[in-house]
Amino acid sequence: MRKKQCPYADQAAVDSGLSGNRAMPRPAGRNRVNCTSAAVRCFTLIELLVVIAIIAILAGMLLPALNQAREKARTSSCGNNIKQIMLSMTMYTDSHNGAIPPAHAGGKIFWQDLLYAGGSGTTAEPWGAWQSAKNVPGKPYAPFACPAAPSLKHGESGAGGGQHYGINATYDPVKRIGYSQRKNVSKIQTPSQLFAVADMNRGENAINESPMIEMRGEFVGRKGNNDFPLPSDVFRHGSGANVGFADGHVVFMRGAAIPGGGDIQITRFWGSLNPVM
Repeated sequence: MRKKQCPYADQAAVDSGLSGNRAMPRPAGRNRVNCTSAAVRCFTLIELLVVIAIIAILAGMLLPALNQAREKARTSSCGNNIKQIMLSMTMYTDSHNGAIPPAHAGGKIFWQDLLYAGGSGTTAEPWGAWQSAKNVPGKPYAPFACPAAPSLKHGESGAGGGQHYGINATYDPVKRIGYSQRKNVSKIQTPSQLFAVADMNRGENAINESPMIEMRGEFVGRKGNNDFPLPSDVFRHGSGANVGFADGHVVFMRGAAIPGGGDIQITRFWGSLNPVM
């Protein structure tokens, strides 16, 4: 019996007619897609537009979630910055017999310039923790730069003149005295409740360039140091701010939880001459 051979077993031979078997012609359209064929169906313009519309709707649903995730990442990165700052603060106080760096060391030298100089092995100088020239928009060096803060010139309006974090420098000889005003860590009786360094978000028309927080208004985007919560409060991280305490721990505090004038917790958070134990 003659062995049956597939006519396409050797396509090259079939095409060239060199095979021992009779060459068979290749079926028309074997390697082409024919949209008019009943077996193959292409997209119509309407169907393509429907697919594009569905993709656009899904993207619109996902973008808010992606933005929230990005903001959470920025908030977390900012919190890590304050943790590093508090670690630098601890190293500074250990090296200076417990002395807390002054909020303002004179001229244009502030507490963060002292910490940066200590960490980098340089000499403290005006705006020493700043990356760029005076008239060029920029940010402070890490870890003093919040990822959510804008780039500004030295002393430019908004965000504390380009300073992203402020030290607790509140001072009232009758009511309260802040972290930096204590002068030495030995004078702090409740370090886990006394805020030391936090997000600073002065108003866009503020011109105070010092990295110091003296009242609640400097957390929340106001020009003045208003001490009471208002509906117009604006935090850099949406609903609140990262706050570092004198014992080194850092937490994210929602705006309603940050004490202001008249709040029973104000003496513990901002500081008092006679802290409540």
